[in-house]
Amino acid sequence: MQINVADETYVARPPSDLAPLLVDPGLLNDWFPDLQAAVFMDRGELGTRWSVTGAVVGSLEVWLEPVGTGTVVHWYLRGHPPQGRRARPSRWVDVINARMFAFKDAAEGVTSGK
Repeated sequence: MQINVADETYVARPPSDLAPLLVDPGLLNDWFPDLQAAVFMDRGELGTRWSVTGAVVGSLEVWLEPVGTGTVVHWYLRGHPPQGRRARPSRWVDVINARMFAFKDAAEGVTSGK
C-alpha cells in the first residue's frame, strides 16, 4: 500500500527565515523519530527533499512557496511501509498537521497565553 500525505500551511515569515529551520536534522528527528532521513536535494529557500527509511520507505519533501510577505509550507510524504508492516496514512496526516501548526506558532512568535 502506498502512503501519500500532503499538507500546506501559511506562515507569516519569508522563506529565507524558514528554510534554515526546516532543514535542521534535529527538527526532523524530533518530528519523525521513526524515520531516518538523508538529504538528496537541498533547494535552499525553495525547500529540501530527503530519502526516508524506517516506518516509511520513500521520500519527504518540504517546498517553500513565497506568498506576499509570508510562505506557504508544503509537505509531501510519499512511500510505502517496510515489508511486513501495515500502512497507516492517517497517522502521518495527524503527525504532520500537529507539528506544522506548532512550527507555525513558534516561527510567528505566537504564544498560547498559558
